[in-house]
Amino acid sequence: MNRCPTLVAFGILWTLLVCPGVGFSGEDPGGGGERVVAKVGEEAITLAEVEQALAAQLYPLDVQRFRLIQQKVQELVEEKLLKKEAERKGVSVEELIGKEAQEVSEEEVEELLEANKDRLQGGKEAWRERAREYLFDQKRSSRRAALAESLMRRIPVSIDLKEPELPVIQVSADDDPSLGPKEAPVTIIEFSDFQCPYCRESQAVLKEVMKAYDGKVRLVYRDFPLPSHHYARKAAEAAQCASEQGQFWPYHDKLFENQPRLDIPDLKRYAKELNLNPTAFEACLESGKYRAEVAKDTQDGEKVGISATPTFFINGRLLTGAQPLPAFQALIDKALQEASQKK
Repeated sequence: MNRCPTLVAFGILWTLLVCPGVGFSGEDPGGGGERVVAKVGEEAITLAEVEQALAAQLYPLDVQRFRLIQQKVQELVEEKLLKKEAERKGVSVEELIGKEAQEVSEEEVEELLEANKDRLQGGKEAWRERAREYLFDQKRSSRRAALAESLMRRIPVSIDLKEPELPVIQVSADDDPSLGPKEAPVTIIEFSDFQCPYCRESQAVLKEVMKAYDGKVRLVYRDFPLPSHHYARKAAEAAQCASEQGQFWPYHDKLFENQPRLDIPDLKRYAKELNLNPTAFEACLESGKYRAEVAKDTQDGEKVGISATPTFFINGRLLTGAQPLPAFQALIDKALQEASQKK
């Protein structure tokens, strides 16, 4: 995992009571074709509305479903190719694969056991037969795949599967701190947590992004302190207090650089190190002036389905976790291309 998860309590939130004669058809009363999934009085809740709110959570599930289907399609294609070839040659599929290609030597078994000996409970001998079976299955799968690949050069195969597209999610930049021009064609909205190690890891990549796309990208920082990170919320408030004195980004960097030390005395010390007005900073921090602002960021994140940090929206397209530069580049380049086409 390359992101910090929030803790979610599962339970029954409410029960929908349906009385005889008090129902609805599920059609859009406005005639727009959107399916109505619930009504409160005469006010409709549409499926599109629900899916938009859950887009960040539904997309990974859509991808997981696609991968399972893709894997099964590949298995079925492979199976049918081998069956056709076996029938053509008048042999069984197992004979086509060839037993000699699946034989496992003692040397191979010993090599596998030796490489994993520190993790084998009960010693190597207790795992010898399982190791042999594992290697046999691996060889068999490799042989089947290689045969199927060679057959695809002769037997036409077409696969019509489309990977789910990243959803475009409407997320407000609010009035939060930002880098880069407001009129930049690409806006990255980052929901982050000063105590999250993966958020800290992402900072170096974000600096590369801003350098590589100078003038083309605006980076907005929004707070999403996780409940499990006890110092994160107050650190977020402290950064807002630093912002009052025009020092949000230097203070932001200072917090990530000193992530293990985010207690109140540390937060005050970092302000002094950056030559902030200590009296004004401490009064701001102790008053809880920005508690509601940090809470609003968190609520806005939850509304679009955020459950872990860091989470990024690149012109509305979701990117989660500590990602390498190419992952950002792919979405930024796509966004720039779309922006140029609109001109």
